[in-house]
Amino acid sequence: MGELFAEQNRSSTHPPYDQSLVLLDRAWPQYKENLRTVLPSVSDYGKVYIDASYVAMCTYNCENGTAVIPNYDTLPSFIVTTSPSVNNQPKFLTMVIQQCSSLVVVLGSRSALLNYPDENYWPEEKLDVFVTDEGSCEVMFMQVNNMPYWISRFLTITSSRCKHVPAWDVNQLHFIAWPVRRPPRMAAFYEFVQFYLKIFSELPANKKMGPTIIHSSAEDGREGTFICAILLLQQLRSHSDVIDVFGTVLALRKYRSDLVISKEQLGFLYSFVGYCITRENSTDYWQTEPIKSIKTPGAVTNGYCNM
Repeated sequence: MGELFAEQNRSSTHPPYDQSLVLLDRAWPQYKENLRTVLPSVSDYGKVYIDASYVAMCTYNCENGTAVIPNYDTLPSFIVTTSPSVNNQPKFLTMVIQQCSSLVVVLGSRSALLNYPDENYWPEEKLDVFVTDEGSCEVMFMQVNNMPYWISRFLTITSSRCKHVPAWDVNQLHFIAWPVRRPPRMAAFYEFVQFYLKIFSELPANKKMGPTIIHSSAEDGREGTFICAILLLQQLRSHSDVIDVFGTVLALRKYRSDLVISKEQLGFLYSFVGYCITRENSTDYWQTEPIKSIKTPGAVTNGYCNM
């Protein structure tokens, strides 16, 4: 389906897979009952399409630590999507409500925040209304916390397409220290991953809670880099004998092809694991013996960019 809406996609060469596509006619409660993407009639494609994909967390083999690619009937933990343009902000905001997402992560830079204010789907104060031919959404600014490398905003959203939900509260975590065409500073990135895990752990244990939505206006696969970092740090803390960086990347790319798209990003993830070991080696995170090995892709590396 994504190939039919190239103008709405972040990348014309990496349209989302149909089998993991988020559709605007299936809310999270319905999707959980049947973890399959069911395409509507062709005439309704335009009403339900959005460049967004469900992504499930991989698991790890308890004996050798290798990443295990999840089946498509695995409940997704993330939704990866493109940052909304002015023309589809109501679609994006409607998706946030429909998918019961209480956390939204933005991976950007200070320059993007300053240079493209029209693309922001949140008000800087009070209330903003976003209207297109397909519907309207109101976003109310509730609170903001400014940190050195990120901004935490609390928003309340209403949508004309979600009349059964009077209002939806969202915590938006906006990382502003990721430059264009360069990786972020390792210390800042590590602190943000830590902060995300802390906020996520404090969310109420609720079966109605939907996936975390992660988006960026960049076309460089940084959403996948962030998700991999989350999984690798969790694996490092819980079962640190073997860390499978390359396998984790492969597992994520089953759901969306533009998650980690360069050798530089892959190398950054290996460096991230090493940084985490250095930072946390003297803490009580380790529940097993110190790490024995970090799996490397070996000969497969040369074909990495063609995956």
